[in-house]
Amino acid sequence: AEAIEFFETVSTNSVDNNLLKFSVKEYLFKAMLCWLASVGNTSISDSSASVSIDECKTAFERYHDLDINFPGSRESNLIEKIIEAYEAQDADLFTDEVREFDTITKLDKWKTNIMLKIKNGIKGDQDDLR
Repeated sequence: AEAIEFFETVSTNSVDNNLLKFSVKEYLFKAMLCWLASVGNTSISDSSASVSIDECKTAFERYHDLDINFPGSRESNLIEKIIEAYEAQDADLFTDEVREFDTITKLDKWKTNIMLKIKNGIKGDQDDLR
């Protein structure tokens, strides 16, 4: 929850800054990954940190309104596919989409760890999220 708030704050503060506005898409992508890693996660000590996929979709729509470069981007398209995989509880779809994204834009260690948490959430393996 703290990471989401941080990325949202940085995004909002950067969107109108000519030097920082090109980083907003990355901040929004990271915020969405945090949202998705929190879906149904009851192992988080703060129970209010557990979110639904509908809350993620609402945040995703807000992010589209915040930055004109986010909608239609590779990052946004991947988030859409991850949401689809979550709703279908299809870990294979998730894996295929992440693999395809990674062939063009390599995922760093932080994103890889978050993706693993998301995949475990899709599989319903919440105990592995601790």
